[in-house]
This record gives sequence, C-alpha cells and structure tokens, in this order.
Amino acid sequence: MAGRNLNKIYSWIEDWEPVKLQYNVRMDSDGVPHPYVEWCDENCKGKWCWYFTEDYAYISFEHAIDIILFKLKKFKGI
Repeated sequence: MAGRNLNKIYSWIEDWEPVKLQYNVRMDSDGVPHPYVEWCDENCKGKWCWYFTEDYAYISFEHAIDIILFKLKKFKGI
C-alpha cells in the first residue's frame, strides 16, 4: 500500500468533501481499477467515493441502487 493515504477518502464529485457512505464494496485487492471509477462517475445517481484500509480498497455509495447496479456490472478485463 505504498503511497496510499489510509486517512483520506477520494472522489471525483466536485464541491463535496467525501466521507465513507452507507453502502460499501470491498475490492479484490488494495487498489480501485480506473474503469470502476469511470463507471461510477458516469452512472451513479448519488454520491460515491473510494478509500483504502491496510489490506483492501473500497468503493462507497450513498444509494442502494448504485451499489446494486455496480455489483451487476461486468467489467471486461478486470
């Protein structure tokens, strides 16, 4: 996890200070693939962000529908 700030929460949403939200998806590794972030930016209706722990990365969603659609999405090559 070199180079990752475990105390920071990241988001592409402008004018919003990201916080961990109600619904969370743990990634299979300690990173968040760029296509996942792009998908969230293009498709999520509510707020979303990502953050890191010592072992894993997470994407966090405000609305249940966004996490459901994210989990149903099949990302090619990932």
